[in-house]
Amino acid sequence: MPVVVAGRFGRSEVDLRPCTVWEYFERLRLHNDWFADDIRYAGVIPQANGSWGFVTSQPAIEGAVGASRPAAIDIERYFRARGFQPVAGHEGKTYYRPSDNAAVFDAHAGNLVCTVGGLLPIDLVTVHPDDQLLRVLEEGLGAG
Repeated sequence: MPVVVAGRFGRSEVDLRPCTVWEYFERLRLHNDWFADDIRYAGVIPQANGSWGFVTSQPAIEGAVGASRPAAIDIERYFRARGFQPVAGHEGKTYYRPSDNAAVFDAHAGNLVCTVGGLLPIDLVTVHPDDQLLRVLEEGLGAG
């Protein structure tokens, strides 16, 4: 089971500040909703430094036998099939879906697994962008 050390929940995509625990759990919820995943909060455990770590679980995902990491074009096709558009200037790792104000970051080959049934995302950063982030994303959409 993955363990997230308290105070280390990723970063804000706007101002690069550390995310709060609430933002982290919202990202997990959105990931579950948007990609039919089942990431769950499993509890807390003490860390060696005296803080607490959150424990989450996620169903095991078995990659297809002999499959390599997905190619950038396959990742783009996966997201386009779900209504997302690539955002220019983010090295092909960011997608936005205007219909429900859904943004996905960190969509690189290490965060999608090739399975017999197709690609499955495992560790994407999912958010409903605020106005500031939305402006940045829209600039990238206009440039693409």
